[in-house]
Amino acid sequence: ACQSQYLDRNVDRIADGIAQTDEHVVEFQPALVERQLRFVQLDGVFGRIDSGDYRSPIHSLAVPCMNGDDRPRDRKRQRTAFGGDQTAVADEFADEIAAAGLADELKKFLCAYTPDITLDNGRRLFFRSSAASVTRIEEFYKCPFRHFLSKGGLMLKEREEARLKPTDLGSIIHDCLEKFVRFIMAHGAESADESVMRRIFDGVTDGDRYKAVQRDRLSRHNLIRLREESVKTGMEIKAQLLDSEFFPVECEAEFGPHAAFPAPSFNVGEGAEIRFRGKIDRIDRCRNKFIIIDYKRGQSVFKEKELYAGVKLQLPVYLKVVRDALGLEPAGFFYKKLSNDFVKSDFKEFGGRVVDDTETLCELDAAFRRSGASSRLNVRLNKNGTVSRQSKTALTRAQLDAYVNYAWRMIEQAGREMADGNACQSPYEDACEYCEFSAVCDFGDLSGRQVRCVNGAVTAETLENEGVNGQ
Repeated sequence: ACQSQYLDRNVDRIADGIAQTDEHVVEFQPALVERQLRFVQLDGVFGRIDSGDYRSPIHSLAVPCMNGDDRPRDRKRQRTAFGGDQTAVADEFADEIAAAGLADELKKFLCAYTPDITLDNGRRLFFRSSAASVTRIEEFYKCPFRHFLSKGGLMLKEREEARLKPTDLGSIIHDCLEKFVRFIMAHGAESADESVMRRIFDGVTDGDRYKAVQRDRLSRHNLIRLREESVKTGMEIKAQLLDSEFFPVECEAEFGPHAAFPAPSFNVGEGAEIRFRGKIDRIDRCRNKFIIIDYKRGQSVFKEKELYAGVKLQLPVYLKVVRDALGLEPAGFFYKKLSNDFVKSDFKEFGGRVVDDTETLCELDAAFRRSGASSRLNVRLNKNGTVSRQSKTALTRAQLDAYVNYAWRMIEQAGREMADGNACQSPYEDACEYCEFSAVCDFGDLSGRQVRCVNGAVTAETLENEGVNGQ
């Protein structure tokens, strides 16, 4: 019903647009478009105006077709709500549409039905410099069209305003934690008390940017509360380090061209090579082993499904960077949630994956050595002395390596897609929910297309098979 109302309101506007842009349209009648649009609404595909397959070029396993499974609709068997054959309805008007010269125009103006947007200069646009970040690759997998509009392509962004945005809150805590951990590296965890973090916070927010936003009463109030949240998070990090034999050796470790850590690279065709750049929030080390810790706003839970879909590649790639640069043995990767949501919660748990080696687990958390369980790492021992698999946090070393291999293969695939100019409207799951470009994107306006999603369970074994076999 909502779609019918939308069509009723907009048929004249669409008709006028086609007439104004194509001088060769003769005897143009809005009713002609209306009949064809109503056929489109009923069937979900064009009759003789082929909109192409809805399978995404990004990941063949991660995209539902219009009927919810892997098979295209059999249009010969589709029936309308009135009992008639839709193919017959389409044929009735197809010749009339073609005679009026409207076939290409319908495709052009109803771009929700032409999801495959391909740019001729993808390699030149997306790889203007010889460096790229992992975040950009993740953004591409979330939605190629948004990637095209934003930092990956056209560089569009929202106008800056003198107020605190959610991203600013996370950035402030992030900067404070970097300085706090550097203080611990220099003076020891025992010396890092609450007064240290408060001094750090005051120094971080003393710049012109934050002086300007303090004119806004709500922003000023948020800064006051954020100061205490920063102290709370800092004390959690101090407690974690006091209970661990792993100790920070790097903060904001840069990798890329001319950086301290060499940059991995990938080929995008025609002899073009792209080198990665980025910053690793924290590297903790114990003898010949290391872990990666990434400070995270919002969701801080690692999910295999998101790695499989390409929207969370960062931590496995960071493992590869440090492993290849220092020759150390990776022991795990973790998200540390930044408590910037002003609620009373327990943020002690680290979301991530760790090797199922009891010695390493004891080194990471003294509680595991004492009791055989760690709430911080979310792992525990079985009665027979093996690491429990119920939490899905612990991986074998082979599985951890497979995660790294799989992430790198997804990066290489994304590089090829970008070089080929892929800018299609193909969002992953909830990517549209908070998209800043919704006003210039017509995804879902008329078509009812579904977002990409991963159907079925994705486990460590799934990624191990993918990472090892390269399938």
